[in-house]
Amino acid sequence: MPTASRLTNAEAGLTTAMSEVTAQLDAPGLATGDRMRLLQRQAELGDLRDELAVRRRRLGRPA
Repeated sequence: MPTASRLTNAEAGLTTAMSEVTAQLDAPGLATGDRMRLLQRQAELGDLRDELAVRRRRLGRPA
């Protein structure tokens, strides 16, 4: 099972990745294919965020 510090590092990396995807989605003139790829990545990152929240609860850590 991951340690609390590893979850913290994962959460930090996830926050960074989500910010980067959001910034790319906000770019003007984004092609449809690129937008769809970024939206898919955003959904994947959201799933990871949810999984981290589940792990946090299992470890008894507050959100």
